[in-house]
Amino acid sequence: MSQMLNSIVAETKYCLHDFSFLCAHRKSPSFFARKTCRLTFPVVMGIVLSLPKAAMQVEINQFTKKFVPHSKSATAAALFKARKKIKLTAFHELIEHSLSQIYAADFKKVLGCRLVAVDGSIFEVPQAARKDFGTLSTRSVEIAKAQVCALYDVENHIILEASIAPYVTNERDEASQLIQQLERKSEETGIENLYIFDRGL
Repeated sequence: MSQMLNSIVAETKYCLHDFSFLCAHRKSPSFFARKTCRLTFPVVMGIVLSLPKAAMQVEINQFTKKFVPHSKSATAAALFKARKKIKLTAFHELIEHSLSQIYAADFKKVLGCRLVAVDGSIFEVPQAARKDFGTLSTRSVEIAKAQVCALYDVENHIILEASIAPYVTNERDEASQLIQQLERKSEETGIENLYIFDRGL
């Protein structure tokens, strides 16, 4: 397992420093083009992938000190601005690379199949996202809500597919779309899936 994780980390580092990967996943050719930029593409991606838990400025300072010690730390506002320059597809591609390595090796199965749990939930999102996801009206306020659905490999503890959609989205439709996506990918790798649902689905 440790060897596989090291391999995934090494490939991720390679992608983050690969110019073709940058060109494919920045929103404009002018983004991350200046060599004097503190928040380079690898730095911004690295901070986001580290899943910050403390105050953002603290996380930026710690990351800079550890990985780019000869560079001055940037501000949290600058990071938020730089993060918007990156397409979501960058994370999709990195996740797909990681999953392909994990499932190319031996993994836990049930009856010869990958055991996949399907579930959805409704959760609150920032009020600024109400136009994108919709709201739940109460007596006094309107709360921004979204519908989320995920396919989870129960035995290997890995989220295989997930989506976030407007609050009014039908949970079954969202789950069906994710299952179709996973089945297309599974056909290419020869993996058979055994799905389990809760009563709501």
